[in-house]
Amino acid sequence: MDQNERLEFQKNISVITHDLKSPLNSCRFFLGIVRNEMKRNPAMAEEVASKMENQLKKMTALINDVSIYSRLEKQHFLIESSNTKLIFDAVLEELDPLISKTKASITLGKDFPTLSVDKRHFQMLFKNIIKNAILYTDRTHANIKIDYKNDCFSVKDNGIGI
Repeated sequence: MDQNERLEFQKNISVITHDLKSPLNSCRFFLGIVRNEMKRNPAMAEEVASKMENQLKKMTALINDVSIYSRLEKQHFLIESSNTKLIFDAVLEELDPLISKTKASITLGKDFPTLSVDKRHFQMLFKNIIKNAILYTDRTHANIKIDYKNDCFSVKDNGIGI
């Protein structure tokens, strides 16, 4: 992709994500109406409304991810040797208020490597992954395990999935 095509692609992604967020917000508004107006079968109405809300949350998260991706192309990267365990520690410290509030359980593996990465983007990536795992769980408390094995990071959680 040449520079002009890349810029056009980024512009289109930005427009698409903005256009998709507007109907999602409307759906949330109408969801509130459905919850208030459906009195014939309140249990079913609440169940359907909860399912709709979970789907809207997933769609919003995906749209936000696309939006982040579109912005990454515009930024410059500072690649340097970085201790990924220290980056994860910083992410968990930043997310501590949310982790405490939701009583989420996050377990880090033992062997995290030193890699050549852009610390800021690496931290942003895993902050978004962990935050989404906490916010979009269908359980009382999120259980998240992050590990590094065979040259690969893995994140496992008890969330609703995509």
